[in-house]
Amino acid sequence: MISVMRKFMISAAIFFAAVFSEARDYGSGQIYFYGADFSEVRVLGAYESEDYFTKAFIGINTLFSIESDKYNVSRIFGKTVQQSVDVMVQQSRNADFSKIKVNRLEISSRPSEEMIASYELPHKDGIGVVMIARLLDKNEGLGTYDFVVFDIATRKVIEEVRATGEAGGSGLRNYWASSAYEIMSDKKLLSR
Repeated sequence: MISVMRKFMISAAIFFAAVFSEARDYGSGQIYFYGADFSEVRVLGAYESEDYFTKAFIGINTLFSIESDKYNVSRIFGKTVQQSVDVMVQQSRNADFSKIKVNRLEISSRPSEEMIASYELPHKDGIGVVMIARLLDKNEGLGTYDFVVFDIATRKVIEEVRATGEAGGSGLRNYWASSAYEIMSDKKLLSR
């Protein structure tokens, strides 16, 4: 009886290992991390102005580039990921944040595919990665993002995982950057 159970457990472990390793195989092409898209985010419990949030969102994406060793999504993929965050820096500069603040728990619902289709990307092929910010909940100190992997040529979403990270630190930029960092540090993020 024990040997049958042991064989079952070993078989199950091998099966899940194969599923997870296959889920993380994105081919041999280059992977590009474009940063965090805050263009559709909702913020609950915040008092800061829209201009202050715009500066913080630009600052977060700039921080990804300046501190690329810390904010490194390569550990999720197990291979080198090139940073190209200027795309989301520009996205934050052009976004209309006049309706960013909400009074109730509300996660933005614009489809990721639609958002990705609108990006002006500097690359024609490979794999793209973006974190789409959905909700920054100051009351709970949590940031919710969709971590999206997509084919750059077709803009087809390959994998999408909703994840929440704990915010912390001083200043608006650092406070919300820490929520993104927690998600980016999760080596098992795409195995969920």
